[in-house]
Amino acid sequence: MKKSFLLCLLFPLIFSTVYGQTFWQVLGRPADSTYAYNHDQSLEFNSLGYIYFHTESGQLFLSTDEGGTWRQTSDKSFTTIKIVSNDRIIGGRNGTGEIYNSDDYGQHWYLSGTFSDYLGGTYDCTRFVTCKNGDLLAGTWGEGVHRSTDNGSSWFVGGYDVGDDYVYRINVRDDGVVFASEDDYLYSSSNNGSNWSTASRIPGNGSLQNPAITCISFSKNNYVYVGTSNEGILMSTDNGKTWSPLNKGIENQAVWSIVTDSTGSIWAGTDSGGVFYSTDLGSTWSRRNDGIVNPISVDVFSGPDNYLYAVNPKGYVFRSSNKITDITKEKSSMPKNFTLSQNYPNPFNPITTIDYSIPKSSFVSLKVYDALGREVATLVNEEKSPGNYSVVLNASQLSSGIYYYRIRTGSFTEVKKLCLIK
Repeated sequence: MKKSFLLCLLFPLIFSTVYGQTFWQVLGRPADSTYAYNHDQSLEFNSLGYIYFHTESGQLFLSTDEGGTWRQTSDKSFTTIKIVSNDRIIGGRNGTGEIYNSDDYGQHWYLSGTFSDYLGGTYDCTRFVTCKNGDLLAGTWGEGVHRSTDNGSSWFVGGYDVGDDYVYRINVRDDGVVFASEDDYLYSSSNNGSNWSTASRIPGNGSLQNPAITCISFSKNNYVYVGTSNEGILMSTDNGKTWSPLNKGIENQAVWSIVTDSTGSIWAGTDSGGVFYSTDLGSTWSRRNDGIVNPISVDVFSGPDNYLYAVNPKGYVFRSSNKITDITKEKSSMPKNFTLSQNYPNPFNPITTIDYSIPKSSFVSLKVYDALGREVATLVNEEKSPGNYSVVLNASQLSSGIYYYRIRTGSFTEVKKLCLIK
């Protein structure tokens, strides 16, 4: 218990010590960009280590030397871009519904299709994603989701309805489930976008209009996170059926991007607060802006090279000074004993994290009970390989009070107390 508590207290200090006094370094300023409401700037990385910066104004810049120099690689204005297989780049052109492809790293572009309806109206693309089966999906502003089975060379338009078809964000989880947002509604598809069901409408703060979903992301254990236009971050542990706010330290923020790094830490780019990070699945957040010029309206990205990247509306691109590696190595090493740690935070409302370790393959049961001994939640009930694990308890449906959680394996049982305060 003491060890877990000390790790929670010391992690921000260790983080700062490892990475030095300045966490972010400037990679350059490819463009003098300005803030746009739709906040569609992004970074893409190909297999050669090239970095593509798509600005909010639609420009596309390329760096082949880790951000040392940048050059514009298209004269077209794109709403969004994506690198697909064989380093092909696809881009949705702004205001025309046209989709362009490039097979030479962005030097030359050719038209592969136009998103339009039978009346001739065109619909811009908002996001591209790659499904588990290799198909490409394109969210559109007015015509739902379109599909390509040949890496974007041709498109099947229409027929994949999502709500009112104004798809703002779309993302694919590691298990293949696709999530798409339309205003404050989240939709999901378990068959690569062929059919969609309403996961839920995210809750608001009692106002007439719920906050809009601005981004969709996932933790390493497949929890769903959404950023909102004015109420920070919400998390769902049941595929979007119910939601819990995760705003301790990040209250009332417009959140534009959420990513999970290789250690499981979660990073968020916000409108007025810059960059925040969480090491406890979002229960608490800390600010991480040192080195960022003008840390407002920032987007954050996790690169395939284990660096973190960020961009701001002034057109600057930043990278973490060091690679993000598991600096709490002791925690990630193979455990020698069965352990059950104290939940954190504690007391909590309504999200808390429980860590446990098993030194050998075992069937693990981890359950929560009320003060009368009645089971109120099953967190784990399956065979587990040796390792260290974290699980989140979402107690939004429980009343304030004292609860107990118990772990059972074939040779180990332990019980600890937790306190829910609402």
